Amino acid sequence: MKLMKKLLSIVILPCMLFSLLLSGCSTDELQSVKREKVSGIADLIFSDDGLVPNGELTWNMGTEEFLNRVYGAETMIPGDESFDEQRYFYSEEQNVSTYNPPVVYRVKGMEADAEVIYAFDESGLYMAGYSWTFDKEDQEKAEKCIELLADELNSDPHIVPTAVEQPDLSQLEGALQYSKWSVADAKEQSVELSVLSHLNTISVTLTIKA
Repeated sequence: MKLMKKLLSIVILPCMLFSLLLSGCSTDELQSVKREKVSGIADLIFSDDGLVPNGELTWNMGTEEFLNRVYGAETMIPGDESFDEQRYFYSEEQNVSTYNPPVVYRVKGMEADAEVIYAFDESGLYMAGYSWTFDKEDQEKAEKCIELLADELNSDPHIVPTAVEQPDLSQLEGALQYSKWSVADAKEQSVELSVLSHLNTISVTLTIKA
């Protein structure tokens, strides 16, 4: 299970977010997506209690409670008339479920919205991933996204600072675990930054782990 969690954070989680974005949405679907503006990523992943998957959610919460709290829950419930198969995935082999609510976040300074996906195992919610996707021709925007995330995390009092070097995105093909931060008061928790380059897009993903 530990290996699967590592794969989820490095490869599977970013890839799933990328595939969701690649699948595209109709005009009606776009209109149903809730957009929220935040001044920084810390507004989403930190609360008075420390690191959180999202300000409205808590670690180890069950899927039923999660679906009762999040916007657009009906799109993630198999069998519901509004169910969207792109927003829910279950791995029977690993007993891991992932949910992608129809909510995107515009972080101040970013030039793309962030999708979010939440992962659950037998203990409940244990991981969240925020992902920004750019066309490869907009490489500079992806680099700016990485720079803004790294700078904000390194200046946040909850985080143990980590030296960060900008990766050469022009040479990247596939997935790269780029940098990892630990939480000052909870060393078992972490925030990981990864980059996925595929075909004509670059996806920057911030993975939050309990």
